[in-house]
Amino acid sequence: MLREIEDTILKVLRECLADLPEDRILIEAKPSRLPAVTIVNRGFKIEKSGLSEVQEDRMIEEVERLPIDGDKERETGEEETGGEWDRNRDRGRNQRRSAQGQTSYKLRHKPLKEGRIRVECPPGIPLKEGIDYFVDFVEGSIRFPEAPAASKKTILVKYSYEGALAVKGLKLLARYAIDTFGTDRSKADSMAEGIVKAFLSLEEELAMEGINVRLLGGRTLAEENGGEMAREKVQGVRLLYLFEKELRMEKPMIPIERIEITEKEVLKP
Repeated sequence: MLREIEDTILKVLRECLADLPEDRILIEAKPSRLPAVTIVNRGFKIEKSGLSEVQEDRMIEEVERLPIDGDKERETGEEETGGEWDRNRDRGRNQRRSAQGQTSYKLRHKPLKEGRIRVECPPGIPLKEGIDYFVDFVEGSIRFPEAPAASKKTILVKYSYEGALAVKGLKLLARYAIDTFGTDRSKADSMAEGIVKAFLSLEEELAMEGINVRLLGGRTLAEENGGEMAREKVQGVRLLYLFEKELRMEKPMIPIERIEITEKEVLKP
């Protein structure tokens, strides 16, 4: 987030101050040798921007952790509860089981054939599709020739599916002080002037990269510092900039399931 802005500042300064050694351009640090330039964050905030939309038919990456059921159960489809189908209690109850344990696991979404599917069991140990497991793209499930050992505890599945994304826009506003230091005012002024001209000339290019730059003001500096600078009066110029960067937050939308309402006949006593 902030690092992208700071990397941009560093790139601009190194290009416009080519005669200044790179180790003299510092972030959040006081220089020990002159001349030098420091970059200091003076605060930031994040606010909402006007962007808000829904994007349909997007390829979304999903990661699922499926607990391994090692209990021995009879082969069944949906379990019965009180003589009625209990479809919503637990997704694991709709899985196919074998006498040795569960061999089929339903995924939250139907994976895409053109997407990449990766199955690890236990997590960190990749399995081979078509040998260690099989994918049912119609049902949206994975099946194992033999039930995974309960000692492995978890199956990790990474896959892609087609869905809708809710996209919201955010704006990062960050203030940075860019200080130029020299043993005399002329050197500090010269570096500050070069920085101002560089950002001004790159204004449109940076805007295309999603970063807007605005010079808020500045002032002169005169202070004592450690190292070499402790033995000499330091002259400097501070430039205060505001950097704006657009951020996008993407969140998969949960599909609304169909709800069926049926009439129930009330028996009269």
